[in-house]
Amino acid sequence: MAKKTKPAGTAQPTRRNRPAAQTPETREGAELIVVAKAAAGLRVRRGGAEVASLSGANVRGLTSVLAGGVRFVPLFGNEDRVVARAAAAAAETGRGGPDLSVFYKVEAPTAQLSALARALMADDSSKPPTSSRRPSRP
Repeated sequence: MAKKTKPAGTAQPTRRNRPAAQTPETREGAELIVVAKAAAGLRVRRGGAEVASLSGANVRGLTSVLAGGVRFVPLFGNEDRVVARAAAAAAETGRGGPDLSVFYKVEAPTAQLSALARALMADDSSKPPTSSRRPSRP
């Protein structure tokens, strides 16, 4: 009896030709989103390389995170414009909405995102309420 052969290019991956497993830390498209405390009144400056607090909150921990070439980028645009648009919408409709000015995307090499998330969550000087890392979908 003759053996059946598979058409060329349909071989099952072996240990030698199988792509390296992608962890969430190395997967392209992974991102880190920080949700800051609204009371802190965070504002980014210098293209996200600096952070300040309108309320005088201690942001030393966040500043140290940014020192390594990491940037915070407001997820929904300039914080003051986002707050102004929300106020205008609330005045028109009589209803408030969520404060979108507190969401920041952290721009950093993908391999650093997990360590940055841990550093942000452990930081006592700023204590953002949440910091989540969303791995990309395969």
